[in-house]
Formats: sequence, C-alpha cells, structure tokens
Amino acid sequence: MTLWKSRFVALIKFIVLALVVGFLSACDSSTEPVAAPAEDIIRPARIETVESVSGSSLVFNGTIRSAQRAEMAFKVAGRVEAVLVNEGMTVQRGDELARLDDRELRAALNSAQAEFNSADADYRRGLAIFERTQAISRRDLERLETQRSLAANKLSTAQLAFEETVLKAPFDGVIGRKLVEDFSRVAANQSILVIQNLQDLEVVIQVPDQVVLQSARRSGAFAEIPGLEQPFPLTLKFFSTEADPVTQTYQVILDLHDKGEANILPGMSARVFASQHDAENYVSIPLSAIVPDNQGGQFVWMLDAQSRAVLQPVEVGELVGDRVFVRSGLNSGDRIITAGVSRVREGMKLRPLDGSGAES
Repeated sequence: MTLWKSRFVALIKFIVLALVVGFLSACDSSTEPVAAPAEDIIRPARIETVESVSGSSLVFNGTIRSAQRAEMAFKVAGRVEAVLVNEGMTVQRGDELARLDDRELRAALNSAQAEFNSADADYRRGLAIFERTQAISRRDLERLETQRSLAANKLSTAQLAFEETVLKAPFDGVIGRKLVEDFSRVAANQSILVIQNLQDLEVVIQVPDQVVLQSARRSGAFAEIPGLEQPFPLTLKFFSTEADPVTQTYQVILDLHDKGEANILPGMSARVFASQHDAENYVSIPLSAIVPDNQGGQFVWMLDAQSRAVLQPVEVGELVGDRVFVRSGLNSGDRIITAGVSRVREGMKLRPLDGSGAES
C-alpha cells in the first residue's frame, strides 16, 4: 500500500510538471510583438528660400553727380587773400580760382634764393682755387658742393610752396561749392572750392545684396528725373564688389551719357529702371551653398517636399560679394541649404535651424 501511494504521488508530480512545462512552452512559442521602427532623425540646417527677380522689375532711387569733379585745396597753409569765383560760375582750365597771401612764402623764397646764391658762389670760388693751386683740399671742396646742393633743395621747396599760393582750374567746369571766404585762414589740403564738369554726369545707386542690376550690364537701363518728361539712357560704369559695412548694399555707378539739352545738375534725384527689353529672371544664392565636385560641376543641396536633401546641379554665373548668380537649376520657391553643406547626405531629413521656417 505504501509503495502504491508513493507511485501515485510521483505520477501526480510528473503530470503537474508536464503541464507547467507545456504552459511555459506555449508562452515562449507565442508571436512576439515587432518593435516600431525608429523615426528618422531630423537635423537642423540653415535654409534659404530662393527668390527670383525680374530684370524689368528692378527700380532703384539714385543721385546724380558729376563724373569729373574735384575738391580744390591749397597744399600749403595760409590766409586766403581772395576767392576769385562764386558758385555757378563757369571756368576754363588754367583759370585762377583763389590766391593765398604770399608775403610769408615770398620772403621764404627770397631767403632761400639768397642762401643758394651764396652757396653757389662759395662752391665756384673753391672749385677755381682747387683747380689752379689746390690751396684747398678735396674734402673742403666736397663740403662746399654739399652745402650748395642743400641750398638748391631748399630753394626748390620754397619755389613750389610759393607756386601753391595760386589755385587754378584743372579742367573746364562749373564751380559747385564755395567753402571759404576771403581772409579766412586755411590749413594745408583744406577744401576751398568744388569744381564739376556738368557735361559728364553719372547716377549712383545702392543695390541690395540679393539683387544686382545685371540687366544694365547687357541691355542697359534708363533714368527718370523729376520735372523732366523723357527718360535718359544709362550704361553700367562701375560696380562695387564689396558691400557697405553698415547698409550691406553695393554701389553701382551708371553713366548718363546722353542728356541732350536737358538741364540736369549734380545732386538731383533719379529713379533707375532696368531696360524693358530685359524680362529675364535672376536668382542669387550664398556662395556657401555651392557644392563643387572634382569634375568641375556645381551643385546645391535642395529640400524636396518631404524636407529631404536632394543634390541639385546648377549653372552659376557672376560672383558678387558673398553671393553668386545662378543661371539655371533653381526656381523661385526652392529651398536650399546654405551652410554646412559638406555634412549633408542624400535623403537626410532637415529642418530650419531656428525652427520657424526657411530664411528668405
């Protein structure tokens, strides 16, 4: 009886163990949940939205000035004896414009002349003695020659200073401004008068860094001047490639070469328009956005509709400051990466650095 009970207990234990093992096996063989794929990492980047500008829509406010102008000044200090012209007067090249009181400089010139005459006479006398009797040494003769040379230099300087007491017109023109009156004391190189050539005029405009008057380079531009009915043709004369540190604009100078009989004067305002024949759109982007390859190609990283980076080939044009013109490959509204382009990879998901949208 005891043996049977022992076997029965062992059987029960075996059955329980089997049930437990089976239950655990069933749990292990059940389908495990699949982990959700990790979301793409969205990296911050400096992004700019491309804007195109039509050449025919460019309008700038400008100022007319004389292309040939000069601020006249004496090279020596002194008292102004007379200003011989007034504002608005027409002068010819070589005309006297102003004179300084030359009494002090004349005295200095006379003194220098006398000093030179004495030194020259001493040298000539010493040279004659040396050649005839050699009663003086060569060293003494060389000393006399040096003294004469120093006196000659002093005389030349005094002569130039005396000549600077008369101010003459450097070209044909009109007196634009009179800055001092008779009997005023002036410093060396202090402006006395402004002379301008009214037949040679130009228009100065300031251009933002995103826009350059490229149309003026090819097909020209024209200016409208208040009070005058007809437009005046302009051609590009000078283009600054360095931005003003304060306004961040570039100076453009346009030649007003055909004003006809119109009374146009320096200081007048003008509105500058690109030629109506130039309707081409222009795009400029930061130079830092360009990605070159080893075969001479140029690319930019552009964002697609899902904000993923796509390498876009572009054709670049003129470099202006820290921006470059793009002839083809980009359209208005495209979003491009403008910094850290070497770290961008195809398909990388990006967002604006400030989190508030692309820069424009």
